[in-house]
Amino acid sequence: MAKLLLRLRFILKRRVIPGSVIVSAVLVAVVLVPAVDLMRVPAHAQNQSSGLPAVARKQAVFVPGELLVRFRPGETVTKTKGTTQLSMLSGGRSLSVEINSFGGSDLVEGLRLARVSPDRTLDAIMALRVRPDVLYAEPNYIRHFDALPNDTLYGSQWPLKNSPSSGDGGISAESAWDMTTGNQNIVVGVIDSGIDIDHRDLKDNIFTNTAETPNNNVDDDNNSFVDDVSGWDFINDDRTVFDNANDDFHGTHVAGIIGAHGNNSAGIAGVNWNVQLLPLKALGPEGGPDSVLLEAYNYAKALRQRGVNLRVLNNSYGGQAFSQSLFDGIKELGNEGILFVASAGNETLNNDFVPHFPASFDLPNVISVGDQGHR
Repeated sequence: MAKLLLRLRFILKRRVIPGSVIVSAVLVAVVLVPAVDLMRVPAHAQNQSSGLPAVARKQAVFVPGELLVRFRPGETVTKTKGTTQLSMLSGGRSLSVEINSFGGSDLVEGLRLARVSPDRTLDAIMALRVRPDVLYAEPNYIRHFDALPNDTLYGSQWPLKNSPSSGDGGISAESAWDMTTGNQNIVVGVIDSGIDIDHRDLKDNIFTNTAETPNNNVDDDNNSFVDDVSGWDFINDDRTVFDNANDDFHGTHVAGIIGAHGNNSAGIAGVNWNVQLLPLKALGPEGGPDSVLLEAYNYAKALRQRGVNLRVLNNSYGGQAFSQSLFDGIKELGNEGILFVASAGNETLNNDFVPHFPASFDLPNVISVGDQGHR
């Protein structure tokens, strides 16, 4: 286990994490196979008094007509559920903003999803930022997968080894397996594309929501998600966490590295042979906006509060645009004891100078994981 710990290259600041959580993190962290980030934009921590440098240069990708706004505690909008209309002036022109509660509103107090005419997105951000009842306003940025290779030899799984025959760079997982092959009582949430829950190497390790009766079209556990027996698809807002092999390749592959059932004479072995994998589909072929990621975070938090032993969230995606909303959401996950493992990107860049969010958030529950090549 000591050798395994040394082989993992954790990036960012020093973290003080309980030993029991470290073990869980070690067994999931190697899943993050970072790759080229599709959003090449200089990162700027949000400064409400400044302009919008990252957005104005049109180098960051966000959803036109959508923004995330956090209102101060106690304000009327903060206490109002549902939809609120705001009328403002921007540049001498009237501006209508629709303010909506969404999944992230239950995660971060005062956070709302706002909608405006797409051509007035930046006007709305600037107008909202100067309101006394607003803490911050920002674009609804889109995050992208940290990609995985598709060559047929990738399944040789050299990262699990570290020997002269396999080449340096592996994590010596065999040594860890002498101590533990995982624990079926631990739940790892996979925020990614969908997961093939019927795959022969995954089906025995897929989380089951025992409070929900399958396929009865009733929200048995009263959590506002009907028939969420094996997680949820936040992109399409339905229970089907696997739509097709092309769209959901990334999440299925990532889930296999985390927890493909081991020692069954078939397929591959995951880092954890025994674990419960919770599919949280929050990215599609074009990525996923921060608002959808926040809904997935909130779902995970709610399960944890309900007593599900959800210990870790795996996040193999990112972008260079800073988001205060994501920061606040991940902080709330940490307050619930959820470890947030995120890929650092695969551009061989120092994240202290070229951040990759959410991995670069300076939070005690975030572990940023980089790759090590096969030598």
